[in-house]
Amino acid sequence: MAVVFESTTIDEIEAFLSETYTRVNLSGLNGVPTRTRIARTFLPGLTSDEFQLGADLTYRADPLDNYILCSLRSGGVEIPEYSAGPGDVLLLPPGERGLTGRLRHPRELVLMLDPTVLQRVAATALEGRRPAALSFHGHRPATTAARRQLRDAIDYVHTQTLTNPALFSEPLISTTITQFLAAMVLATVPNNTSTDPNTESRRDAHPATLRRAISYIEVNPHRDLTIADIATAAGVTNRAIQLAFRRHLDTTPLAYLRQVRLAQAHADLQAADPTQTTVTAIAAHWGFHHPGRFANQYRTAYGQSPSTTLNS
Repeated sequence: MAVVFESTTIDEIEAFLSETYTRVNLSGLNGVPTRTRIARTFLPGLTSDEFQLGADLTYRADPLDNYILCSLRSGGVEIPEYSAGPGDVLLLPPGERGLTGRLRHPRELVLMLDPTVLQRVAATALEGRRPAALSFHGHRPATTAARRQLRDAIDYVHTQTLTNPALFSEPLISTTITQFLAAMVLATVPNNTSTDPNTESRRDAHPATLRRAISYIEVNPHRDLTIADIATAAGVTNRAIQLAFRRHLDTTPLAYLRQVRLAQAHADLQAADPTQTTVTAIAAHWGFHHPGRFANQYRTAYGQSPSTTLNS
């Protein structure tokens, strides 16, 4: 679902921002009209806004309930201790402290992530050793390369997926996208998670572990599975299940899950009526949101295009 907000009055802009993010007070316009446009798209656990403010003004905001991820295209955003300009990425966490600063004609992508999604993805890296609360060390990626990676991920999520409403109805697509973005945030912005392997994980990465994991995946390919889910079903840590798949199959748990879903899509294409469905619809149902990549993977696995299978 998408919503577009446009206004030139500070009261309307302030009211929309307060309803969307947290209670916000704006000042500095002195009664001068300014054009503001926000185009919002919704996914479970994630919203994406194209935000454009035609003014230079100050703001005071209450504490946030969600993580806010800002990718600046032009203009600037100032928060305490940091100023962001074109090309920068900012992460604003929820918490007890409000924010004050300045908006300088910003044009940006603003993504809002549910904290429970980030915590769930973080649990994969924490091997079950979840901290009292996930915390980030600063507001931005650690390096220039990390900033570029996170910015590219935001662009990909927005331009390739959130602008395609046809994909919104597929739970596997929406949850995978949300988790992908959460994983990129955790990988690029310094935080209190850790992915160091340990001796116990290496010991648990044996064939019986692999068999339990494979059985679980093959019974549940339609579900929104994470590495943590697969590891729990196999009775081992996240690291152990990753090592088991790498050691015995030279792949990863999620790559194996994609193979199983590809096989399910193959079966559906063989059984489907081409007058009643499409390759894209079947691919999306099994979590493949990029038609070109799906076609390439399918051709590699089955020696023909998915459209040939559907129409044969």
